[in-house]
Amino acid sequence: MELIEFAMIELYAHRGSPEKESENTIVSFKRAIHEKAAWIEFDVRKGKKKHLYVVHDDNLQRTAGHDISLKKANFTQVRKVRLGSKDERVPLLEEVLLLAKDADIMLNIELKEKHLEREIVDMIEHYEISSQIIISSFFHLPLLVLADYRPKLKTALLINEAPADLKARLIETEVNYLHPNIDYLTDETVKIARSLRKKINPFTVNSKKDLKKALQYKVHGIFTNRVPYMRKVLKEMGGED
Repeated sequence: MELIEFAMIELYAHRGSPEKESENTIVSFKRAIHEKAAWIEFDVRKGKKKHLYVVHDDNLQRTAGHDISLKKANFTQVRKVRLGSKDERVPLLEEVLLLAKDADIMLNIELKEKHLEREIVDMIEHYEISSQIIISSFFHLPLLVLADYRPKLKTALLINEAPADLKARLIETEVNYLHPNIDYLTDETVKIARSLRKKINPFTVNSKKDLKKALQYKVHGIFTNRVPYMRKVLKEMGGED
């Protein structure tokens, strides 16, 4: 693979820059922007009422050390929680959209729950940044809804293991991308995706070994917690004979 091909691999900052800052926080996303990631990936869940939070888990125990359920806590309780050494708050989706619009950064929004897709799309359109967005999910239903509700919006199917009906899922959901776990990036998975002209972006690639595997399949991009390191390795590999 030539140097120019290595340079074209898009780096998706998985939950921002989680090795340096608390995951899925504004400061983590700002660091990812500073590190010149092509995309920022983050997760969205709905709270007790209407608020859309940027958070991976449905409970804040792991990230904040507080046993707070997003489905039980009110808005004030969630926003009082501080994350990491810089006392970051759990972001709202609209805060991240505004950051992305100002910084002109691309976003990959993972739906951690079903039935969020319409209100998320409506918010994206309110801030006029649809062209900067991919919406991804492990769930089949939201992707089906989006194919009908906003067929021009870019979407991606996430998979941990290759389902027996992968080809059917890719066809039915009309996604643009397949985002497979790097451990399940296989000849068969790639063959199916390529036959349907789907771009492939595996997750989460943090080692040189996994990067080499991804590059063997000529992927479009990779999700990583280590954007600067992956860029450095790509540059080194591109210089190899």
